[in-house]
Amino acid sequence: LCAWGVPMLLCPLPTAAADHQTANARALDATGAGRMIVQRELTVDRLDVEVRGAFGDEARLRAMAGRARARGRPEAAATIATRVLAIARAR
Repeated sequence: LCAWGVPMLLCPLPTAAADHQTANARALDATGAGRMIVQRELTVDRLDVEVRGAFGDEARLRAMAGRARARGRPEAAATIATRVLAIARAR
């Protein structure tokens, strides 16, 4: 989503391995690329407020998209593959 510049509304699963989703969601929330709602606070009313707030404000969406794009690493998979291949060839 970051690589494509998509603003995000994130509700991390707290039982995911080592609660990594919460750490990632907090980082995106802190930079303004997305908004995080902790699962225990997710209600229909809260979701309604967040969605209406984001979609009702084009400037906010553009800012979130720019911040997401700034965090994106679209070349990450290719970089990892290149490094793995280099290690494999060195053996």
